[in-house]
Amino acid sequence: MRLVFPFVAIAVACLALLSWAFGDTAAGTVAFEAAAQPVAAAGLVVLGVGVLFYQPHTAPQRTRIIGTILSVCSVGGGLVELNDTFFATGLGLTSRLFPHVPLQYRPAMAPNTAFCFVMLGMASLLARPPSRDPNGYVGNRLVTGSQALASLAALIAMLAVIGHVYHAGSFVAIARARPMTMDTAFCFIFLSIAVLQIHPTRGLVRYVTNPGPGGYTARLLLPVSLLLPVGLGWLRIAGMRAHLFEAEMGIAVSALLNVVMLFSLTLLAARTLFQMDQKPRQVEAELIYRATHDSLTGLANRAVFRDQLLRRLKVARNRRRSCFAVFYLDLDGFKQVNDVFGHDAGDRLLIDVADILRGCTRAGDTVARFGGDEFVILCEEIEDRDDASQMAARIVAAMPRRFTENEKSVPIGISVGVTINPAHANETTPDDLLRQADVALYRAKSRGKGCYEMAHA
Repeated sequence: MRLVFPFVAIAVACLALLSWAFGDTAAGTVAFEAAAQPVAAAGLVVLGVGVLFYQPHTAPQRTRIIGTILSVCSVGGGLVELNDTFFATGLGLTSRLFPHVPLQYRPAMAPNTAFCFVMLGMASLLARPPSRDPNGYVGNRLVTGSQALASLAALIAMLAVIGHVYHAGSFVAIARARPMTMDTAFCFIFLSIAVLQIHPTRGLVRYVTNPGPGGYTARLLLPVSLLLPVGLGWLRIAGMRAHLFEAEMGIAVSALLNVVMLFSLTLLAARTLFQMDQKPRQVEAELIYRATHDSLTGLANRAVFRDQLLRRLKVARNRRRSCFAVFYLDLDGFKQVNDVFGHDAGDRLLIDVADILRGCTRAGDTVARFGGDEFVILCEEIEDRDDASQMAARIVAAMPRRFTENEKSVPIGISVGVTINPAHANETTPDDLLRQADVALYRAKSRGKGCYEMAHA
């Protein structure tokens, strides 16, 4: 994309040179007044080729040398024309390089045009940081200076474009010197953009090209802030000249359109920035969820359950009448389901069991998968052992007795071990409670499965 802009500038300058070479000066006075001066067109070709030849990390050394020589020629030509304009030394390049051009079209180059040649030539040279340390302090400062000069040249050319659009002579020319033509101004803008794109991730340009919210906002608002006022102003002047409305109405319409466009862009930027701000939060929330939940069932994982159990033990120590229960559950017949129906069917069974456990517990309880076909439940508040045994019986009753698929059936069930943390047990640890519940689960398995057992007091 960077190569498009110098190619366009070179093509426009070549067309101007062809018009001077083959045009009819007697019949085309208006066209020649609007066309780039021959030496300016030739300078644009030289500068465009110089910018085109410099491609960091890809262009051969010989190509870079040619680009450097052409940029030096651009700076030298601009300085010669400035000297001829302000000091009338008679060293103008037009008479020497284009003697066939009629005298009335041989004034010195426009000062702002010559100044842009000097700045863009210097910008192209500064864009070549030292080879020993291209990314060091000096290299970064040179790149920043190059982009600053290119931006200033683009601003001067933009002033000329505005002057032509609004017929403001003071924007186009300095004092009574020859004005910068419209095609020359656009070529300078294109070449300035090409120089700015030489190092798109360094210097001043990185504030616009970075993928963050600031870069997005700059890319959205910068073109509009440059083009919208010029376009709306031109429409207002054109309407007034066509007698479509008076000056006051034109100003009012222009102000209204500015408000509407800027308000719409502000809303669009705010919406996009909000979405960009929410995306990292969503990613962070998803990472936290994956770190704290079982990926298959969506239940809490072992680490979260232990944290919740430790927290509940601290609460129980501070509240003497606080009592809670821990349930240790294991599926019956899970291995047979995997053997007969495959592991996909086993995963579906685990998901169904998780849904059953959610339905049998209360909102404040914690249900977790410990791994494999083992589950645990932290029942936050209970009155006594009867409350815990009722919940265990409800879980056992809710579990289906057989798993059926494709006309095959395997007996299943769930065994539950329950332990109670009494209010007076101040030295109990999470491992103690899990061990007691596991022992009770083992007794339930030994008793015939599909039942529950309470841990001994």
